Amino acid sequence: MKFPTQMVVALLSILLGSIAVKSQAQVPQARDFAAEIEEALREAKAAAGTEFLGTLSRICLLPTSGGENTSDNVPAYIADPSREPPRESWYADPAQVFDNLYFVGGKVHSAWALTTSEGIIIIDTLYPYNSREAIIDGLAKLGLNPEDIRYVIISHAHGDHIGGAQMLQERFNAQVVMGEADWELVEKYPNRYTTMAPTRGNSRGIVAYDGMEITLGDTTVTLWETPGQRPGTLSYTFTVFDQGRPVNVAYSGGTAFNFVNDTPIPGIANFQTYIQSQAHIAEQAAAVQASVVLSNHSEFDNAVNRNRMLAGRGDGPHPYEVGEELVQDYFQVMQSCARATQLRLEERLLTEVEFPHAFPREGVTQLFDNERVTAWRVNWIKDVEQPYHKHRYDMAGVYLRWGPIRITGIDGTYSPTSEVFAIPRPYFQLKDILHKEEMIGFPADAPERLAIMFDLKDVSVSPVQPEPGMSLAFPREGAEMAIDNHRVTEWVHGWNQGESGPPHLHDKDSVQVFYEGGTIRFTDAAGNVETRTFQNGEARFIPAGTIDAEVAPSGTPRAVTIELK
Repeated sequence: MKFPTQMVVALLSILLGSIAVKSQAQVPQARDFAAEIEEALREAKAAAGTEFLGTLSRICLLPTSGGENTSDNVPAYIADPSREPPRESWYADPAQVFDNLYFVGGKVHSAWALTTSEGIIIIDTLYPYNSREAIIDGLAKLGLNPEDIRYVIISHAHGDHIGGAQMLQERFNAQVVMGEADWELVEKYPNRYTTMAPTRGNSRGIVAYDGMEITLGDTTVTLWETPGQRPGTLSYTFTVFDQGRPVNVAYSGGTAFNFVNDTPIPGIANFQTYIQSQAHIAEQAAAVQASVVLSNHSEFDNAVNRNRMLAGRGDGPHPYEVGEELVQDYFQVMQSCARATQLRLEERLLTEVEFPHAFPREGVTQLFDNERVTAWRVNWIKDVEQPYHKHRYDMAGVYLRWGPIRITGIDGTYSPTSEVFAIPRPYFQLKDILHKEEMIGFPADAPERLAIMFDLKDVSVSPVQPEPGMSLAFPREGAEMAIDNHRVTEWVHGWNQGESGPPHLHDKDSVQVFYEGGTIRFTDAAGNVETRTFQNGEARFIPAGTIDAEVAPSGTPRAVTIELK
């Protein structure tokens, strides 16, 4: 599965939730970030239960790292072996976990040996300083022959997982499997990966792709691209056996937020990639009914403690087999914790980053401007890139022509809105929406969307009170209320040719957009007559207090009138 990289691309995740209202509808309140963050944290806590408290603590409660390493320095423990951590800080006994799966990791970082009918697959390789003892000596202690290692699969190219890959490749001629982005990382930073840089030359390195199957004898490991912790992060599904009974495993290849995550850009998009990846591996886990979740850190899957439990298992349940529901909960913890941090960045974005107003921009023309509204004719032009923008005002309007557009949220996800809708389509949207709208990626013969939009200025005017016996302009016979909220009431209505009505009062400032043209004769309270012909797409402002009688001498004009509150 390829996730886009230029601020990601794909799904409507507009920061404050835009609203296209087709019928009478309440407008949502402005977002309550504190409540949304708390909800995400509660979801994470509920999913963690007592089973995944390590994961919850690490990514929900502890401070995030803030960024990714871009240095190319030789690690201190390579440059000066005296700075290697003491053995007692990392050593853990190797253990047989399932019939064909062995733990050869340490107290903090995990490595695994999957045995097959034709050799051994090693999953992750710890650091350079402990991989020989933990993996090679560990296999020997378990009665396995390290010479049988055929594949080494690396979840992501951090030193605590790739550390022994070069050594295993060189010593046992094992094929190393990594994501493309991580092969590139190793090649880009030769000093950082001193002694831990496997090669992909001479068919000794394999570039993983989503859904790739690594088969050795009677065993297959399916690789899933889950970019997030690293762009090349891989997760896996495979089958192990418990006393001959098949058990399916989901392996989480990257959990921590080791990416730029302390600034809204690109942090919001990075978190979206991470969230999508966890949903992806969760879906694959569900597809194979995985009842075991493994990781490359014992703090996440509790491997070291579970290994201790194996000795006293007897005929009881396997300590690693938590069940399908808890496997899904594990990935939900990751998604919810990521969402909570993403929400904090979204909140910061609204106050820290200055974005241009939605209008003007290419394809947009100002029609008029006064103390209540600014009117814009908005055309979404084919194949024209638009900048991210922030709507500084509540906005009301009318779509006059359907056309497909792509709306991209600041997290990089987008939604192609290609469903055809009826015209006219009244519209309302709260202010502070942050996104961009483009007609990109659609067929050449697709029509361009057209609308008249009104920025609603932060001005409130009390309605004019009618004289006794005076009718109001709205409601009126034949007028359909389309939207009613705290800022506007929008009416769809028309004039039948030759039909006249009594004088009426526009008690509120209003704007009117014609979606079918025609001629209307207006007679004001003083008997003055004005005849005007309106074209499709024409807009006008009607001040509060206007009194007139209206008749259409020709044509059947149709309009959407928006009363301002």
